[in-house]
Amino acid sequence: DKGLGSELDFQLDWTIKKDVKLSAGYSFMKGTETMDAIKGGSHDSWQDWGWVSLNINPSVLFVKW
Repeated sequence: DKGLGSELDFQLDWTIKKDVKLSAGYSFMKGTETMDAIKGGSHDSWQDWGWVSLNINPSVLFVKW
């Protein structure tokens, strides 16, 4: 088997204001025996993680031509 594993990602975005966006996500991965051979570890366990991001994108330097 040449595949390293499968990953599933969830993401939610919320636009708070025009230039402010809040994003949150959750991901998990299940490796294969090939991943064990390359990276070590155990393919019987899975790895998961979550994250939160606040993105502020002001239009301070916006110029109309």
